[in-house]
Amino acid sequence: MFTIVLAGIFAKRGYPFNSEEWWGITLLTFYILILTTNTLYRLLFLPVVTPPQVPQRVSSFDDAVRDSKYNFTAVSSKRLALWKCPTFLYYLSLNEIKNIIEFSIKNKTCTIEFSDKTSDKQDFFDKGMNIIEKIGEGGVPTEFFGLRLLIYPEKTFAKNEEEIKTLIQSLASGHVHAIPVIRENLIKVLDPEDRRKLEEFAKHMKQHIAEEYPEVSRIERVSLFFKRRKPEHPYNCMIPDFLLINYKCGDNRDIWWFKENQAKHSSESDDINDAERCFRLLCKAICEGKNKGTIWEEYTPSIFNMVPIAKPVEGLKVDFFSLKFFEEWLKKVKTDPKFKKIGEWLKKEENIIKDFLKRERKNIEKALDIGCGYGRHLKILLQNGVKEVAGVDNSPGMFERAQSLYKNYKKNVIQLRFGSAEKLYFPDNYFDLVICMSNTFGNLESEKTVEDGTVKKAVLKEIKRVLKPNGKLIVSVYQDTPASFTLRKESYISIGLYPYPKNNKIITTKEGLVSEQFSEKEIRELLEKQGLSVEQIIPFNDIAFCVIATAT
Repeated sequence: MFTIVLAGIFAKRGYPFNSEEWWGITLLTFYILILTTNTLYRLLFLPVVTPPQVPQRVSSFDDAVRDSKYNFTAVSSKRLALWKCPTFLYYLSLNEIKNIIEFSIKNKTCTIEFSDKTSDKQDFFDKGMNIIEKIGEGGVPTEFFGLRLLIYPEKTFAKNEEEIKTLIQSLASGHVHAIPVIRENLIKVLDPEDRRKLEEFAKHMKQHIAEEYPEVSRIERVSLFFKRRKPEHPYNCMIPDFLLINYKCGDNRDIWWFKENQAKHSSESDDINDAERCFRLLCKAICEGKNKGTIWEEYTPSIFNMVPIAKPVEGLKVDFFSLKFFEEWLKKVKTDPKFKKIGEWLKKEENIIKDFLKRERKNIEKALDIGCGYGRHLKILLQNGVKEVAGVDNSPGMFERAQSLYKNYKKNVIQLRFGSAEKLYFPDNYFDLVICMSNTFGNLESEKTVEDGTVKKAVLKEIKRVLKPNGKLIVSVYQDTPASFTLRKESYISIGLYPYPKNNKIITTKEGLVSEQFSEKEIRELLEKQGLSVEQIIPFNDIAFCVIATAT
């Protein structure tokens, strides 16, 4: 039929059927028709594929990755890779290396091994789920090095199962938890207000819903434009795609995202807060919908071939107080006017000890310093009439320094013991005085036990045991006030620590410090439950106070 039509058209123009001209024009017409059809087919019905790009150096991103001190969080909703731009993949790989370094520092080891043990894989899996739950509740666990939410439609997981598993394993090797989330089921859990917040933030970053579609054709995109209006459709709302550096930590937080082949970023507090809110509500929805299939069913501990574990190095003597930070902090609070109140407190507590010994000189022959550090209070005890002093500390660096400073003293004058205050290797009823100064009492516990107070109770029980009847205890701690919380947090930041507030009383840091503040009522109750009767509470200022108690 087509040939007959062409023959009639060409005959009218003077090109007889089967002539050379006729065949030439016919073949050219067929070629143009085939080319046009193929082009239209490719444009309309084949998936749109973005050609790979060579990673580009972005100096500001270089700085952000290098200076990051805590963790990266990311929401990945664009296609299969975490980011479609190789630049981001390049930097995320660098971040994984940093995660391993941070992991080794956190565990006080320079040796990282990879384990395929079922128990280790289960532990890694559980930690990832715990991070999701904590963030969803508004908190952040300290054992947090990196987290990615891989939010894709169910058919993307089905089509690319092995590739996604490889991606999850690759990230796990860098101690990054990649949580695969089924988009359809997540959308069902999100309420309308949550969807609005996500959509609003995505629009603020000038992201478009079409960027989130998997590799689909243009004609399918047009179809999706209408279908996504249905409440149950997986693309019912936009999910922002971003990377957040130093989540909930420090002042140098950044949010990064990808737009039109360009890396964009912002350090504005409003943008950071919006990103955190979006991340938190996504984590909350994932947890709420676990029984409704928000997490890919293939995501189990068996998905990991191996996971990183920290292998302690025998003989390695490293803890927070063995590092440089404590001495830098002491110098800072004594010289920087901003931290004048802390400096005043440290000076006043020394005077409290001196005044007490002046009044009680005849009654104090033996004294013990809990958390003696390098021995700055031991010297005050010796200079003010105490005949025999002892110091206990569990920091290897501090203990070795104290040993060096007091090596020329006779053993019957000074005893230094390395170990925990939970088990004091001294006889019952041995000391006339025990001191625990400069918030040592608030630094006693590990972050795993700090909230239940088990270590503090054990230490107070031991103090009561080694004190003579009517022996005295002096404890100096941070006051439970907003001013105390803010000032000590700022003092930690000023020396390069990365504080991680657990609540409005307890601050932990990436470097291993735990710092708690107390109300006078709390300290009184803690002491009196262990048979230590509070005689006097001496406030220094609105950030600290001192308690003098007697063993009953």
